[in-house]
Amino acid sequence: MDGTVTAESSGVPGEGSTFHVTFEAGRDGHDADGAARATDRYAGRRALIVDDNATNLLLMTALLSAWGVETTTASSGEEALDRRSSRAGSTSRSSTC
Repeated sequence: MDGTVTAESSGVPGEGSTFHVTFEAGRDGHDADGAARATDRYAGRRALIVDDNATNLLLMTALLSAWGVETTTASSGEEALDRRSSRAGSTSRSSTC
């Protein structure tokens, strides 16, 4: 990988420094192929995502939805059990994350 690293400093303690990093980062296509395989593998499935952190719920929902997964979220174990039991009669495939 080609690139440069430079630093600027006034030499005065406590003023800090500035670092510059440059490099060329190309796409090699692996990400697109991996996403396509994930979509093929998981599309049409359902997932119950359980986490007490709202940010984690959002991230996992976005990722799995991009793969074609129908998501349901719960922020506690008790809520997850309630949601799971409400879908007990369904016949489609389900995954628990």
